[in-house]
Amino acid sequence: MKMKSFITTTLICSSLLGVLAVGPFASLNASASEVAKSEIVTNEIDLNSDEVSISENMTKDEMLQSIFDELGVSKEQAEQNIFKGSQRMLRQVNEENFVLVRATWQDRQINNSVEGGTAYFYCRTTESGGFRAIKEIIYAGFNHPKYGFSGTLQYGLPDANRIHYTLNGALYNHATTSISGGGSVGVTGVGSINLSSTVTTNFVKNVFVTRDVRF
Repeated sequence: MKMKSFITTTLICSSLLGVLAVGPFASLNASASEVAKSEIVTNEIDLNSDEVSISENMTKDEMLQSIFDELGVSKEQAEQNIFKGSQRMLRQVNEENFVLVRATWQDRQINNSVEGGTAYFYCRTTESGGFRAIKEIIYAGFNHPKYGFSGTLQYGLPDANRIHYTLNGALYNHATTSISGGGSVGVTGVGSINLSSTVTTNFVKNVFVTRDVRF
């Protein structure tokens, strides 16, 4: 009987210790869950998943079509912005190679990880013996798949294989984005475009991004 009583007492104590031990751990798990939820609604943009893509070589006409497809700028307007109506420049670029460099990131703080936006850089390039380089950025833009953007996109070519850009402005709901300004930028040059949202009352969040893109 003494042995049975000892075993019963031991089991009861073990059960009580187990209950006491579970309490703090349950609280810790709840706290961790609350922290995760609070992080999701912060206004910080997560740029850890940047994606850069480079298109195949394009002709001038293919590039102008791409500008229309990606940014909604007519081929006529894009051609005027790039070549300034110069027939000599148009003839010179007929045999040139162009590529589109896209810099896209995921913004995990908006609607459970949606695309944060894409910066577009249309570049005139040169290739020789397996080496390639950017001669100039001839057109740039920015687009968001859901929101309009109002602000500026500054860009430059620190060297022939690196694009540096800074995007500064704000996102707005129920809006689209239009582009003005800009211009071609050679190596060591800098440029800037103005981006306007059709609506500036449905504020979503501020955006400030500065990145280097390797070519």
